[in-house]
Amino acid sequence: MYGYEPCFVRGTPMIKTTAESEKVMLRLPDGWRRALKIAAAMNDRSLNSEILQRLRPTIDAADAQRPQS
Repeated sequence: MYGYEPCFVRGTPMIKTTAESEKVMLRLPDGWRRALKIAAAMNDRSLNSEILQRLRPTIDAADAQRPQS
C-alpha cells in the first residue's frame, strides 16, 4: 500500500509512515483549519494526525475498489 503502519499514542490509533513523509502545502476553505484544530484538540491529536485520520478511510476505500494485479 502506501507505507503506512498503525501505531498508538495514549491509546489513540495514529498513522506512522515507514518511509519519509512528504510535505504538502494545502489550501483549506475558510473555517476548516479552525474546525480541524478544535477536533484535533478534542481527540488529543495534532492537526496533522487529525487530517490523516480523516483521510485514511477514503484511501482505504479507494484501495479496496482498485483491481488486484
